[in-house]
Amino acid sequence: PFNSVANASATNDAVYVQDQVAIDGRWFGTVGARLDNHEQFGRAFTWRVAPAYLHRETGTKLRASYATGFKAPTLFQLYGNSFSLFGVFAANPNLEPEHSETFEAGVDQSLFGNRFAIGVTAFETIIRDLIQANSTFTTNVNVGKAIMRGIEVIAHAQLTPRIEANASYTYMRAHNAINDDALRLNRRPRQKATGEISWRPWDDLKLGATATYIGRRGDIDAVSFAQIDMPSYTVVNLLASYEIVKSFTLFGRLENLLNDKYEDPDGFQQPGFGAFAGGRVVF
Repeated sequence: PFNSVANASATNDAVYVQDQVAIDGRWFGTVGARLDNHEQFGRAFTWRVAPAYLHRETGTKLRASYATGFKAPTLFQLYGNSFSLFGVFAANPNLEPEHSETFEAGVDQSLFGNRFAIGVTAFETIIRDLIQANSTFTTNVNVGKAIMRGIEVIAHAQLTPRIEANASYTYMRAHNAINDDALRLNRRPRQKATGEISWRPWDDLKLGATATYIGRRGDIDAVSFAQIDMPSYTVVNLLASYEIVKSFTLFGRLENLLNDKYEDPDGFQQPGFGAFAGGRVVF
């Protein structure tokens, strides 16, 4: 029932430079800059700086970063139109590019001879002129200001010489800060968690499992275009690989082991349980 039409082109030239610095094994930093020259939106200068300090005696690292960003509207957002049984989603040639600022600050701590590590990061991203669908879902518009802030916790554990585990958890609030401070941004879950564990019974064989949890999030109903609340879902995968010789590896994986039924975004049913096997050759 949908038909999309777009016929447009644009040229963007860019140059960037980046440098990484390490001093005395304690002070580290990354500095970078980029200049874009977009055919329609002109020049945009963005940059990033990320210093860090490692206290080697305690295994504690303090870090921070600040970065700016530039993202031009896509050609479809500017010139494409979608036709369906429910109406027309029209292009908006008056869209402006998105500009962002991101600040992060965090600490990493290693323990037990680097067998265990944990990191905590607080972050905030401010996007000006964020592009998203309007309230009637008939075109895209620029939101004056959007804010995404939250905290992320990551952990790594070398449980044995052959077993290691990783986990992460992110809590984020993303909302429109101009029209309604309480209006959350669509398709950005407030909570997300991942976990993985891998085991090498012997050098040539690797077994593993991963799990991803995506929390509730706002979305647009694919039929009525009304604002809806999407349920959370969890995807569990199993994987295995065996190196026959150094240049040839057999692998297999089971995806969505729990056969969780979910759509992301609404109207796009994601695959259920799947089994895959294959081989990889390295020349």
